[in-house]
Amino acid sequence: MSDWVMSDEGDFASWVRELDPRLHSLDHKRACVWQDETTGTWLWEIESYRGEGLIASGTACSREQAMAIADAVVDAALRSQ
Repeated sequence: MSDWVMSDEGDFASWVRELDPRLHSLDHKRACVWQDETTGTWLWEIESYRGEGLIASGTACSREQAMAIADAVVDAALRSQ
């Protein structure tokens, strides 16, 4: 897994954590965090290129909290495998 890095994708600031090294694989997964422009709420999601693309998502009060929640979801999923 990579560290959280600021992404230049899209029109707004977001942070991405690549969860595996296969960046162009259908099985590639990554965590994303960004702030909703209208509400100020921080959003997080775990996404994949397979299927509908969204594995898990939620909201948080801060960027740090959103990253921590996404990390906890990923860690729990890895422990259950």
